[in-house]
Parts: sequence; C-alpha cells; structure tokens
Amino acid sequence: GKVLHRLGNDREAEQHLRKSIQLNSANSLAWINLALVLRENSCFQDALDTIETMVAGNIYPEQALLLRADILEVTGDHEGAVNLYVELLHTPYARAAAEKLYVILLEAGREGDAAVILKKYLNKSCH
Repeated sequence: GKVLHRLGNDREAEQHLRKSIQLNSANSLAWINLALVLRENSCFQDALDTIETMVAGNIYPEQALLLRADILEVTGDHEGAVNLYVELLHTPYARAAAEKLYVILLEAGREGDAAVILKKYLNKSCH
C-alpha cells in the first residue's frame, strides 16, 4: 500500500491497506499508513475513524493522536487541536506536538502561551 501511495495510486493503496488490515488486524504499519493516505487525500472523517480504532486498539496511540490533532487543525477546529497537542506534551511526541502547538498559538494571538512552549519544549529563548 505504501509503495502504491508513493506512486500516486492512492485509491489502490487504500484498498490494499484495508485488505491487509482485514487479513491481520494487528498490522500496525497498515493502520498508520491507511490513516496517512486518508488524511493526505482529505478523507478526514475516514481518517478520524481509522485513528479512533487505532487509539482504542493501542496501535501507535500517540502517533495517532498527533495525526488526529493535525486533522482537527486542518479542518478548522483549532481549539480541539490545541487540546490534543497539549495532551501530547507529556508523551514521547512532545517536541512534534510543541512545534505544531507553537504555530497555532502564535496564529491565535496567544504570544505568552507560545513563548512558554518555545522555552519549555523547544529549548529556545524569546529574546
């Protein structure tokens, strides 16, 4: 599925990834690649449904939540994205979440909060 996606055959990639999951529901790489293909093709609800299944099944849960936050941000739910990114600050994905959170906070005019994220999680000074 991943190779097909890279070749631009996203519909076929999705079909193969779904078949892979059907044959082996524990195939974590198929799950994450399916979620990414769906997100990249703006199939946001399908991607969110896939992510929910991943989180419930403990399949790359933090990575799935990072992807969920990204989808929320892209679809305009900035507050939902902020909340998820904040939740992810206490995981191994803290830096990736902080980078995204920093940008959203700046765009929202929350410079003070952005400065805290910059200093605490991105190891940079505002000065």
